[in-house]
This record gives sequence, C-alpha cells and structure tokens, in this order.
Amino acid sequence: MPSKRNRVQGGNTKGQASAVPQGDSQRRARSDLEGDTDQPAATLIRVEEAQLRWTMCSTVSDILLDGETDISDMKLNDFLREYFGSRAAVRKRKVDMWDFLESPDAYIKDQQLLEEISNLKDYQLLTDRRKLTEGGVHYLENWIEFKEKDTVTPLTRKKITDALTQIQKEVARWEAEERTKRRAEEDVMQDTEEKTTKLEGFYESVYGAKWGHVLGFYDNKICEDRMEIHEGKPPQSWTYEKKGLTFEKDDGVEQFSPPRPRLMVLTSEKGWPYSWRENKPIVDCYVNCEVDRVWQIVKEDLEELSGPYGGYRPSLRHRLLIGTPGIGKSMNAGSYLLYQLLHCDAEKIKVVVHCFGEGEAYVFDKTAKMVTKYVGSKASRSVFSSFPQCGMKGYIIYDAPTN
Repeated sequence: MPSKRNRVQGGNTKGQASAVPQGDSQRRARSDLEGDTDQPAATLIRVEEAQLRWTMCSTVSDILLDGETDISDMKLNDFLREYFGSRAAVRKRKVDMWDFLESPDAYIKDQQLLEEISNLKDYQLLTDRRKLTEGGVHYLENWIEFKEKDTVTPLTRKKITDALTQIQKEVARWEAEERTKRRAEEDVMQDTEEKTTKLEGFYESVYGAKWGHVLGFYDNKICEDRMEIHEGKPPQSWTYEKKGLTFEKDDGVEQFSPPRPRLMVLTSEKGWPYSWRENKPIVDCYVNCEVDRVWQIVKEDLEELSGPYGGYRPSLRHRLLIGTPGIGKSMNAGSYLLYQLLHCDAEKIKVVVHCFGEGEAYVFDKTAKMVTKYVGSKASRSVFSSFPQCGMKGYIIYDAPTN
C-alpha cells in the first residue's frame, strides 16, 4: 500500500508540517472523514460552547476550514509529498491546487492515486469550496437559498449545518433572555404604576356593619359561668381608667353589674379591608376589651384635636400598636378602628385610609361614601402626600408588613 506523511491538524493551518512515520493512506482517508472521537464528551461540550461564534455573515471558507488544514495555497507536488510521500509527483512544479481541481486527469494518470486523493477530507473540503464559490455561496446566509446542497459532501453539509444550529441556539437563548428581561421590566412597571379601583358597595358594607355581642355571667343555679349570644350592641361596654397617656381596663367598677360583655362582633357582608387583599372576605370582626381599649386611646386623641385650644390645634399623635403575631391586630383592631373612625364627625375626619405596607391602600371617602383601592409600589406614599394637597383631614391606619 502507498505510504504518506501524517500531518498535525490545526485551525486554518497553511503549508507543510514536519515529516513523521508513514502510515496507510486509505486508513488515513477514512479517519479524516469519520473525525476524531477520542475526546471525552465533557471536553467536546466545552469546545462546542466555546465555538458559538458564527454569524450569518461568516464566510463559508472560514466555516469549512475551522479546525482543518488549508491546502489551497499549496503546490500540487507539495500536496502529494505531504500526503503520499515520494511515490507521487508531477513534472510541472508550479501547478497549484486550484489548477489541479479543474482537471485532475491532466496531471495524474494513476486512477488509484486519484481515488485516494478524492477520499482525503482536506481535498473534499477544497473541492466543495470551489463548488460553493462558483454557486455564489460566499457567506453562510447564501447557503439558505442555495438549491444544490446535495452536490457537496456530507462533511461540508454537516459543518455548515452545525454553524447554523449554533446560531439558532444563540438566537433562541438571546430571545429567551430578552423575553425574561421584558417581563421583568413589565413587572417592575406594573408594580411601580399606581392602579386605582372603585369598590362599589364596600363603603356601605363597612359603615353599616351589624353588631352582635356575647354576654357572660355566673349562674347561681348551676354554679357555672354562662355565655349568651345577642344581636345589637351590648347594654354596657367595658370601663377604663386613665393611666398617663393611655387607658387601662377598670375591673373594679361597681356600676359594671352582670351580665358582663365578653366579646363584641361586627359583621360586614363584604368583609373588611384586611381580607379584601386576599380575595377571601372575612365578614366578622371580633372585638374584645383590648381591641376596644385601642379605640378609646385614639378617641381621646381626636377629642383633644378639636378641644378649646384657642387658635392652636395640636396634631394627632402617632400611635404604634404592637403585640404577638396572630392576636388580631391587623384584622380585628384595624377593622374596629376603621368602623369607629367612619362614624366620627365627617367635618373633623373626611377620609380614613387603611394601608397594608407600601403597595396597597384603601381610601374611605366619607363625603362621597366611596372606597377606592390603590395598588402600586408607592401607593400608600402617594395617598399620604395627597392629603395636604387636597386640604383634607384624614386618619391613616398603617398595617406594617411582617418582613
């Protein structure tokens, strides 16, 4: 069998490589076509990811020569010596490879040698480069409209297809990133933009909440405490005594005769703001003595605001309600304050706002008897700033987020 010189493969390598021990040319031709499969899969994946660099404006020559030897600048004799050793040579020394491609039989009469040459991967790629150039396929984008794709070798088609696949993956990845980016921007805009919604019938539901109460008393006949549920307000409520700036329940008052109130209930058919934000209306607001004590403190603040201070009217104190999570500060205390504030003189307090963090606020307009829901990243702040601008007097119940 004829021998040849093996070559060191490299990206767009030109010219001859150093001579190494000879091998079988047909075996070399087959291995060139099949490709090197000795690399680990992980290495091949990393190489593939690193080579995502083609564009539709990439030249077909660059794609076909990627990782291959460029024989287009070699003379025919240099090519024969490089691949077949000293057994093959032609008399004309200045014949280049492009001339040889035009008419191989004019320079080499040995049909077996011609067959071996035609089986070489580098020669096939050069032949395909000429076909594509003659067919007007200079850039990758020209390949799309090329009608004679079957005239080139499977190796060339694979290289070009792989380049197109890489571009498609890059485009798909870029489009996915852009969609994600746009969605994130839209989410930010939706959170930032303030949305307002008129809630029909909700003002009347809260303002007209129905009362109920539970009375507790000691039954001498059975020697046990008894509970009775009644509609309406209790005949008498809890009594408190002033302690500095606050109130404390007075358990020792004599006028507090049995039966004693244990619990009051306010029922709003459409629920309360705390439950509106969850779209799961809770209709009952439970009021115990501690919840009512909160209202007594706020009530005194309001009375001081309209008291006889000459021309000076003090501002309301900021009150902070704290307690163990789950005891009903948000639902019960907040809802009860809202109900009582809506029943205050509309000339003193025209608007009551129930806020839940910065992003959600419910504005109760006592003049228009309307509830407006504000949603947005700065909804509460926007509502706060509107009070002085409109010259309105209002009270704000701010439910701070747990986080």
